[in-house]
Amino acid sequence: LGAVWLYLKPLMLDQGFAADRIALIVGIAGGLTGAIASMLAGRLTRLIGSSICLPLLALGNLLAIGCLTLVVTVGLGDNAMIAAAMLVALAMGASAGLMFGLMMYHTRPGLTAMDYGLQSSLFVASRTLVPILAGVLLDRLGYSGMLACLLAGQMLVLLLAWYSRKRIFSLNHCTRQPAPEPA
Repeated sequence: LGAVWLYLKPLMLDQGFAADRIALIVGIAGGLTGAIASMLAGRLTRLIGSSICLPLLALGNLLAIGCLTLVVTVGLGDNAMIAAAMLVALAMGASAGLMFGLMMYHTRPGLTAMDYGLQSSLFVASRTLVPILAGVLLDRLGYSGMLACLLAGQMLVLLLAWYSRKRIFSLNHCTRQPAPEPA
């Protein structure tokens, strides 16, 4: 989803959006949407628990990427592109708080900072490598092909989240469900 967010701006430029309009849509409206989604996802996580919320948000990410892929592939126009961009922002914000909360939950007593630093570094590494690979896909397959490949990757993430949702919380010595603070 991070790679989709990264390539959303050049995609919109190539679709004919002006740079200042993209800044307004993605930067301001998307940022606000993501922040609100993060707060709401934090509440949802406390209400239903992370083991349910993790696959639910992975499904939301899949739907957001799928909608954007459809909009680009079929050429549904500016309004559909804006709506798809807001769905991506919503999914990004909702997922971010949960992911960072889960990273804090899966730390060892006395080693919290080191464990969180290690997990954050792995997160940053993946956030660096996936967009590079997505760029290669974009050069070879175009936006539709890149988005279709990222959609397939997100489908794998959803399956992983679904099948590991209970195991994630049984591996830790703690039995509490994390209640991550909204980002």
